Amino acid sequence: MSESSSIAEQASQFVRTQLQRHPQWRDGAFLGRSRIPDEITRRLRAALVGVDDEARLMRGLREQRNREMLRIAWRAMNHGAELDETLGELSELAECCCQIALEFAQAQLQSAHGRPVDEQGRASAPVVLGMGKLGGAKLNFSSDIDLIFFHSLSGQTQGENIRPLDNEQYFAKLAQNTGRIVAAVTEDGFVFRVDTLLRPFGSVGPVSVSFDAAEEYYQTHGREWERYALIKARPIAGDLEAGRALMARLRPFVYRRYLDYDAIGNLRELKQRIHDDVVNRQLRDDVKLSAGGIREVEFIVQSFQLVRGGQDLQLRNTQLRPTLKYLGECGLLPWQTANELDQAYVFLRRLENAIQMYADQQTHALPRNEAAQTALCIALGFADWSALTARYQRVSDFVHQQFLRVFAEPEREASDGSLSKAVRIAGAQTQGDQDQLRRTAELLTAAGFAAPSAPGIARRLSGVLNGRMARTLSDAAMVRLRELMAALLERCVGHDAPEVAADRVMDVIDAIIGRSTYLALLHESANARQQLVRLCASSPLISREIAASPSALDTLLDSRTLFNPPDRDQMRAQLTQRLQAVPVDDVETGMDCLRRYRQEITVRIAAADVMDQLPLVKVSDRLSWLAETVVEVALERATLDLRQSYGQVLRGDGEAAAMAILAYGKFGGIELGYGSDLDLVFVHDCD
Repeated sequence: MSESSSIAEQASQFVRTQLQRHPQWRDGAFLGRSRIPDEITRRLRAALVGVDDEARLMRGLREQRNREMLRIAWRAMNHGAELDETLGELSELAECCCQIALEFAQAQLQSAHGRPVDEQGRASAPVVLGMGKLGGAKLNFSSDIDLIFFHSLSGQTQGENIRPLDNEQYFAKLAQNTGRIVAAVTEDGFVFRVDTLLRPFGSVGPVSVSFDAAEEYYQTHGREWERYALIKARPIAGDLEAGRALMARLRPFVYRRYLDYDAIGNLRELKQRIHDDVVNRQLRDDVKLSAGGIREVEFIVQSFQLVRGGQDLQLRNTQLRPTLKYLGECGLLPWQTANELDQAYVFLRRLENAIQMYADQQTHALPRNEAAQTALCIALGFADWSALTARYQRVSDFVHQQFLRVFAEPEREASDGSLSKAVRIAGAQTQGDQDQLRRTAELLTAAGFAAPSAPGIARRLSGVLNGRMARTLSDAAMVRLRELMAALLERCVGHDAPEVAADRVMDVIDAIIGRSTYLALLHESANARQQLVRLCASSPLISREIAASPSALDTLLDSRTLFNPPDRDQMRAQLTQRLQAVPVDDVETGMDCLRRYRQEITVRIAAADVMDQLPLVKVSDRLSWLAETVVEVALERATLDLRQSYGQVLRGDGEAAAMAILAYGKFGGIELGYGSDLDLVFVHDCD
């Protein structure tokens, strides 16, 4: 090879092959051109406009694909293009190819079978969801593309001189023809490999699914891994507006309205299945699937999205890097950890792309061939193979360490044997069985509870474990509840008044027993259990607040923030950020957000109070600041909502009218207590 060869030519067989076959493509102005949004789409449409023959279209798509892939690889290796530019261009190329193929296939079908409509004559539109890295607009170089085909309405095709089809048949043909145009291997190669197995019911399900059927499927049959997959789903072809409407309908399946700590265990199980598959297939040094690989970074980020995305709209992002940045900004991950994970992700994705750019093959494994290893070092700027593998090892070790922190197995505590037995007997107790009740009380006494109070605790424990809501739990959830109760009672024994602590803790468990995600939170986190018992033992107010508002349990996870409530400016900034993505006309969601924030901060203020972290005067200050912040934000949102509907209110002189809220009583004196009402007077200057 000539010493004057570019880095891309030295590092990629694919680049060399394309330039040998098409020497006219060696155009420096084209190859070095940086990304301009939608430019790839304009080029492909200009090259393929008016093509009405399928063979010509398929040949043209493959030629344009190879030319664009050559340019993308050239930019990445010769010009050091940023990772986001490379992945964004690859995603745009795939989207455009899918759209062109869909439009061609649709035109052919409509000429033979007419237009698909419903019973009222409304047009039924196709929607193609991009999943995985395509959905996240971060496709890698030789990836297949995961697609799910949907159509908006059931019905039948209509038209003159046509053979009518049910919409289900029509859209199945459309999906199959679109996939074939893109994925078929011809003498010119292929455009993208297509995988449609993520669709409802997998390989046995229909190739295209109506919106109504999709919504019913996910509500009735949807599995946890499908929630994980749909986080990255994005309309990439067909009717994009209809696609966004579909995603809105599926959002309740993906993002629970509450904090969903069940997702951690489900993702842990999914990761274990992936690990077992890697072991069975004897995959080594796989930068995607091995420990510390790309998939573990994705799992870390998406665990926060699944757990908290129902309440924090900022987490509903199909793209990983902006979401990771937000996790660091809002404190869900330490800022330094989020930053280092981002750097690790960039390195791993660049490494993955360089591996695939070598021969345009769908592989994620470090090469064993010496020539390929040398090419990879050239592509990434490493002096030799040992330097590259040393960097890879450091990065993967760090990622895996962070993964283990997030997905560590539940923190077990060595529970007193008497307590475990007491919980087991109480859980199996039949209604009114005095012998079992007596035995439970004896075991509670042996564990450290006072003998006079043990029968009452035993009855209460039996009521929790045998109540109506407990009977609805699955066997696995019931096992988790019993383990949790033994661990909580163990914590209660260590307090000055264990009977009081146990009674208040069981008030909380009674309130959350039908909401498995909160049981999962406490089961997963020893720190959360410790703080719950500690606060319940110290304050009946806090136990009542948590029982009334279980979402406040989330505040127990981090002792640094639990006992350090925000000041007024911080409250305003936090609440503004939480409401940033909530439209002002979505009153219900806005109200839920205000309520949850008030509950969370009240618990944090009370926790700091009972643990003597705040003097009484500062407790009143913070309760008053909290009320001011909530009222102020509520007024702003109500004003904007009304202005959108009715316009700006003007005074007689033509100037905008304004409203103010006056605080009276303890609120006016900045002396609010935990149970205080707000005495308010609303005034305006409109004449």
